[in-house]
Amino acid sequence: MFATIRRHQNWLWAIIIGVVIVSFVIFFSPNAGLQAGFGRVPLGAMYGQSISQEQWLNARREVELNYLFRLGSWVGQDAYSRQFLDRINDEVRRRLVLIHQLEAFHVEVGDDATAKWITEIGLFHDKGTKRFNPDIYAAFVQRVLPSNPNGIRLTEQDFENYARHEIGLMELASLFGMSGALVTPRDAEAEYRYDHEQAVVEAGVVSTSNHLAGVVLDAAGLGQFYTNRLAVYRIPERVQVSYVKFAASNHLAQADAQLAKQTNLAERIEEVYQEQGTNFFHDAQDRPLPEAAAKAEIRQRLRKSLALQDALKEANEFATRLFKLSPAQAENLDRLARTNRLTVHVTEPFTATDGPREINGLETFNQAAFGLSLEEPFAAPIKGEDGIYLIAFRKRLPSQIPTLDSIRDRVTADYRRFKALQLARAAGQRFYETVTNRLAHGQSFRAVCATAGIQWRRLPPFPRRGSDPPELDQEFDVRELRSVAFGLRPGKASSFTPTPQGGFVLYLDKFVPTDPATMKAELPEYVASLRKARLSDAFDEWFQHQYSLAHVTKPAGQSEPAAAE
Repeated sequence: MFATIRRHQNWLWAIIIGVVIVSFVIFFSPNAGLQAGFGRVPLGAMYGQSISQEQWLNARREVELNYLFRLGSWVGQDAYSRQFLDRINDEVRRRLVLIHQLEAFHVEVGDDATAKWITEIGLFHDKGTKRFNPDIYAAFVQRVLPSNPNGIRLTEQDFENYARHEIGLMELASLFGMSGALVTPRDAEAEYRYDHEQAVVEAGVVSTSNHLAGVVLDAAGLGQFYTNRLAVYRIPERVQVSYVKFAASNHLAQADAQLAKQTNLAERIEEVYQEQGTNFFHDAQDRPLPEAAAKAEIRQRLRKSLALQDALKEANEFATRLFKLSPAQAENLDRLARTNRLTVHVTEPFTATDGPREINGLETFNQAAFGLSLEEPFAAPIKGEDGIYLIAFRKRLPSQIPTLDSIRDRVTADYRRFKALQLARAAGQRFYETVTNRLAHGQSFRAVCATAGIQWRRLPPFPRRGSDPPELDQEFDVRELRSVAFGLRPGKASSFTPTPQGGFVLYLDKFVPTDPATMKAELPEYVASLRKARLSDAFDEWFQHQYSLAHVTKPAGQSEPAAAE
């Protein structure tokens, strides 16, 4: 296959590919793959047949790749992607049905088409030339695929299978979504006019901050407020650990010595610079670095990476001696550190979400710390940005509810904001009750706001759909604003809409039709995106029907399959 890919480096294949383009910074990425036993567990059924281990694992590998390309990282590798872990098994079942449909309709994709897809999608393009780079592809196969952190073994063949199926799914989409793509120019123009019609509105805004001074503190009310919000003030479970840090800075001299021995260092730096592209490295003001400065940055990163590797080696040697001590006790870290003249630090108690302040949000540190106990007091060395951490369990503090006196200032501030919000919303509701009558008597909306002591704002025009003025995002929920504005008739005011900050009443001045010149310029691209969206909707509707016909079932009375294979 790789030889086939090399033959198709030119941009020959014009096709819309719905995949997020991800840049893989291979040069500085460590491998952290796990290889664990999958276990033979029931996997459910579809089309009346049990799902085999091979079917499940093949689909799971493709789901892992799908998430990698959509999120830019392996699922579960960071806080954002971890939210998708609970969906993985459902995604596997959907993938199984899609693969079954490809087989049922005899959709077969050859090597040439697969190679073209791989070279055209942009994942493996050189940032400077914007062309397929075989070295980037080879690095992806050799370094990224084996680094899956969920225990899923992935090879080049798995990626090729994924590519074949993605191409096949586009064929199915073009076949069963075609009805949705049949958009006439007249329909598209009407849709464009509808989407891009703009609302010109004024707003009467009430805010919490304007009513804080009117709040009267009441001891009984404060106590009741605290009692009603005990769940909010509950302190989560916390742990405290001790740790030794093996700083990368202690190994910079060794890193410099290693770099000095590399006769081809300049070539390596040039290779990375060309691979990442001339605009990849930026200064503190987010401006692209000049070539010399960018290459100096590459050298510094390489230097830091080598120093971190030496720090990891030192930490592993220390951990090996520590883990051999019997019985395994947290105090062993202190004793061994003293004999090696290392400093032991102790964290403040911290929660699973916040972590210790001095560690700068290292998620793997938090996860490891909450997995410790008196029986299992140590974790494997943890890699940070500037060093390696070896931690030992100290104590676990159960969740607790603090007394009112211990957090009185916080509760008082919350109570004041809560009461101010109530006052603001009451003022907004009273304002609304006067608006319609005063508008009917010829007063302008701005004059009505001034009479009532309500802040008046003229908002920038915004369309029914599409992009919005950036200032709207900072103050309003734009979806809510649209819903209210486009439900009005010109010259009319809305009811009061509460918000977390207070609320607003909208007055619709007029609707402004789209500019003909702008529509003429944008319509071709709009038609293409509209057809693509409707094709996708039609295909999704078809697939949902096929999925229901598959009668996919989960394993009865069994836990879901684990991540690893």
